[in-house]
Amino acid sequence: LVMAATGSRFENKQMSGISHFLEHMFFKGTVKRTTTLAIASELDRAGGEFNAFTGKEYTGYYVKVEASQMEVALDVLSDMLLNCKFAAEEIKREKAVIIEELNMYLDNPLLYIEDLFEECLYGDTAAGRDTIGTKESILKLDRQQILAYAGSQYSADKIIVSLAGGFKPQAVKLINKYFNSFSKK
Repeated sequence: LVMAATGSRFENKQMSGISHFLEHMFFKGTVKRTTTLAIASELDRAGGEFNAFTGKEYTGYYVKVEASQMEVALDVLSDMLLNCKFAAEEIKREKAVIIEELNMYLDNPLLYIEDLFEECLYGDTAAGRDTIGTKESILKLDRQQILAYAGSQYSADKIIVSLAGGFKPQAVKLINKYFNSFSKK
């Protein structure tokens, strides 16, 4: 599990939803693994289960694999977070995907009521806005904003890498090998 200390709390109103947008983009391809399918295929071959989530104060990315496949999981996860292409065509495509996700939440009262409660409680602040953003804010995001935000939010001082399970003591060396490239602000 890689936890990044970033979420909707750190966004201004104009860039509402950018943390969640980044979560999606990190799965869209790297220089080494050029597509979503390439990322998923490698983790599937390792027997992995993987996903991500974004909250108000954190974003998490996880891969569950058998202990012998830990290095594959660390390699893929670090590659996603360190070498994402942020391709313009993927950004455009993902805007439509996230707007559909937002529509799904808005159409489900059990999910939407929590967002309404937070809006009533916190008003027009980062805590009162939906983590996913608004249709308007999502559509206005551009590649330069995304790159700048990723650079400001994903650094060594804001990342925690954690392992659980039957790994060996050399796991720390592997974490350093794969995640050492994060900037050390």
